[in-house]
Amino acid sequence: MPRAIDEKTIQSYPDSFEIIKVTALTSAGNVIPQNSIYISVANGSPSALPTAGTTKHVAIAPITLKTGDQATIVGMVGRFPAIEVYNPAFADNSTDVVVNGKGKNLSVFNSLWEDGKLTYGLFERIVIPTAETDMIILAYKA
Repeated sequence: MPRAIDEKTIQSYPDSFEIIKVTALTSAGNVIPQNSIYISVANGSPSALPTAGTTKHVAIAPITLKTGDQATIVGMVGRFPAIEVYNPAFADNSTDVVVNGKGKNLSVFNSLWEDGKLTYGLFERIVIPTAETDMIILAYKA
C-alpha cells in the first residue's frame, strides 16, 4: 500500500509536532519531558538522574530535577513520519538518527539541506550533537 502522506497533510496538523533542540536544564524543578534523550551533566544529593557522564539516556517518564541536578536534552524518541530541519548539523554517525529501525548517517546532507526542508521517513530516534545549539528540528507526529 503506498504512503498517503504528503507535505500538505503533515502541515495541516500544526499542533502535532515536537520541537527538538539542545536544551540545558540547570535548575531544581526543571522537567525532562517523557521520550526525551538526555545526558546527565551533574548530580545533586539526592539526585533524580543517572550518574553524570556522556551516556545518552531516554526519559521513560517525565523527570523533575532536584537541587544540584543538571542535564542536557539532545533528542527524542517516537514515531515521526516527517521532520523539518533548521541549521542542519547532524553528527557523522549512523546511531543518532534511526529511521524505520535502521541507523542513518544524515551528516552528508548538512551542507545540502535548506532551512525548513521537510524530509519523510519513519523517524524513531533523533539526536542533535550537544555543541549544535542552533540546530532545531520539528518532528511531526503521525
